[in-house]
Amino acid sequence: MNIDLRKKRILYRSTHRGCKEMDILLGSFITKNLSRLTEQEIEQVERILELSDSFIFDCYQHKSEPPEELPVLKQMVREEDK
Repeated sequence: MNIDLRKKRILYRSTHRGCKEMDILLGSFITKNLSRLTEQEIEQVERILELSDSFIFDCYQHKSEPPEELPVLKQMVREEDK
């Protein structure tokens, strides 16, 4: 799949999760950073979008640790903490 289509899908999926909190948390990060993500980071975001909302939200609340293989999720949490 070409990179532009993947980015469009990521933007849509990050802002239409079905959980308003996730739409805001993920959507704001993706809207701000999508244009400068590398191919590897895009792959990580696609994997993050497969995770459950409850797990991602727990990461944001520091109840769960983001997986080591998903440093983009750690970056998302750090940016939200600022």
